[in-house]
Amino acid sequence: MDASRRRSIGGVSGRARACASVLSLIASAFLRVASARADDAGLAKARDASDVRPALHTLIDELVGADRTMRRAAAHTIDTLGDSAIPLMTEELARQRPGHPPKEIQAVLERARARADASDDCLDAALELAPETSGGGYAQTIVTLTLVHALARIGTPEAVAALAPVALDARGAFASDVTYQLAALGERATAGLVLMSHARSVAAKKWAVSELEALGKRTPGDAVQTKSKEILADVLLVYGTTQDADALPVVMSFVNADRRLVRDAARESLARYGDLAAPKLRESFGLLNGEPAPTDWPTAWLRGKLFEALDRVRLEDVDAHVRRGQQLAADGRYREAVADFDDVLARQPDWSHKAELVPAYVFYAQSEMASDRAHAEQLFERALALDPDGPRASQIRSELALLAGEALEARGVTDEGPYRLALELDPANAEAAGKLARIGDERRLRKKRWERREIEGGAGLLVVSAVILFAGAGRRRRARDKSGR
Repeated sequence: MDASRRRSIGGVSGRARACASVLSLIASAFLRVASARADDAGLAKARDASDVRPALHTLIDELVGADRTMRRAAAHTIDTLGDSAIPLMTEELARQRPGHPPKEIQAVLERARARADASDDCLDAALELAPETSGGGYAQTIVTLTLVHALARIGTPEAVAALAPVALDARGAFASDVTYQLAALGERATAGLVLMSHARSVAAKKWAVSELEALGKRTPGDAVQTKSKEILADVLLVYGTTQDADALPVVMSFVNADRRLVRDAARESLARYGDLAAPKLRESFGLLNGEPAPTDWPTAWLRGKLFEALDRVRLEDVDAHVRRGQQLAADGRYREAVADFDDVLARQPDWSHKAELVPAYVFYAQSEMASDRAHAEQLFERALALDPDGPRASQIRSELALLAGEALEARGVTDEGPYRLALELDPANAEAAGKLARIGDERRLRKKRWERREIEGGAGLLVVSAVILFAGAGRRRRARDKSGR
């Protein structure tokens, strides 16, 4: 092929790529418009099932239509419907289930996965397929993939549990897609899988157990191993819902947890266990109080009395730490006092007397300002978070403004603004006043220097001018003398 022909083909190819790029931008614009139109119609903000049902049906019709832009917009909007749509999404998945033969569904999935550049999430690629050339399984495949994606995005235990039947549909055609979404959720899927592991369907139960094992969550003790208090709370609540006898000791171990969310979830879970938890409640009450609970106490009453006793013990320990910290602060040992208070706040973040701890943080921060500005700033911010509208709030904000000004100066920027703000917030901030005075003195000194230089420059100019004038007069006199001869 000669060079001119290659250049011609290259030009055509370049124009084709440019056209494709422009068409892609236009399609994206249409997608944004369609999505915005759906949002304006209130589809993405439906609040209850009565609102969501017609919205979901409308979106599913668009999802399987011939217009690719509308398909993508519908899929995007379904993704935003929220957890109020879970029951309807579950119903829709069940409605799709008896659909087309697995071979037809598998054929559509294979075409989508071939276009997905080896990505396990093939929804985007499936939405690009033309319905008229994709066979009879197209609609079921697109709807199922979209709802699986939306349920995984919601991520609640109920949403995750709804995925189990899908993994078993069509002879496991969607299993890899469901597994991909679960892998993306990670341990957030734990509670939903626990819920599904108690399903009536033996197949669904086995599938959920195998997925839990893949996550390393074989036992209740494994399932609660997480750094996320939200995930832990979900798992504890699910155990109460399923009334799992093996998990009861694990749930009991969190009924006096320091984190309120976890503690409340464990207690609610025990309430869901009902009378099944009574033996464990009696055992714990006896160990805590040194004597067994009366046998005629109803389970709910026993549960309440146990929680009251646990709260009393926990708060006594908190109070002991607070008293020790306050004594350390009174002795001027602010570092140690703050360490005690940090422990209290970590264990009891919703403690009702947090404002009492503010002075120790402020004094400790002030002692750190000269040696470690960053640490001082952190301490001031923690003090402000403890009591944002308290009597020391203006003082703390003033000190933070002062530190901001000093940080600017450390980078070579002198700005009066932070220091003026510090004085407005706290007129007694002597350090800020001193900084402003120094900046003013330096400005006046610079002005005097410039004035002196201007005077010296002016004087020098006068001297030079006089020299020039005298020299010129001398030359003219000598010239006259020569001409007079």
